[in-house]
Amino acid sequence: MAGAREKTALLRMGEQWCIPQGATPTTHIIKLPIGEIKQPNATLDLRESVDNEYLCGAGQRTGRRCRKRRSSPPRGSAPGGNPLRPALGAGGTVLLRLPQEDLCQALVFLQR
Repeated sequence: MAGAREKTALLRMGEQWCIPQGATPTTHIIKLPIGEIKQPNATLDLRESVDNEYLCGAGQRTGRRCRKRRSSPPRGSAPGGNPLRPALGAGGTVLLRLPQEDLCQALVFLQR
C-alpha cells in the first residue's frame, strides 16, 4: 500500500476477519501512528498522527464532506491507535473497490 505510514490491510467478510493473501482485495486498513522523525538539527513529532483520522470523523459529524471512516482500537492497544478505514464496498457477495487515493481525498471526491 502506498504512503509513508505503517499500515496493515485486512479483509472482513460477514463477521469474520481475514488476512488477505496475494492479490486478494482488502476491506479495511489499520494505520499506526508515524512516530518521531529525527533529523540532525530537529525532530518532527508525529506520535499523534492518527488524530487526523479522528478529525475526519469530527468533520463528518459537523456536516463536512469527508471520507467515511471509523476508528476501532484492537483489544490491548493504546487509546488513539489503529484507525480502521473501509477500503471496499460490499455489493451483495461481490467486493467493489472504492477509489480513495490521496488525490481523491484531497479533492473531496465522495462515493455515492
